Amino acid sequence: MGIQINQKDLGVIYIVPTPIGNLGDFTKRGVEVLNSVDFILAENIKRTNFFLKKINISGKFISMNKYNEKNQTKKIIFLIKKKKI
Repeated sequence: MGIQINQKDLGVIYIVPTPIGNLGDFTKRGVEVLNSVDFILAENIKRTNFFLKKINISGKFISMNKYNEKNQTKKIIFLIKKKKI
């Protein structure tokens, strides 16, 4: 028998694509999701912060890029298990 995990016991990850140039291309649902989350993973914190300010969102960032991917993945898994995100 395998281990059963109740989904209510875990956090949730949303993947929200952001527009490359035109903020008008961003969806209402994307804005709603970003407003509701505890953390936003971003490859480039500076660019992401600039973008989010344009749509009136501020939040906690976790930097995630090719240089820190291994360590940050462990951190994210820990947060999900602790239902912190």
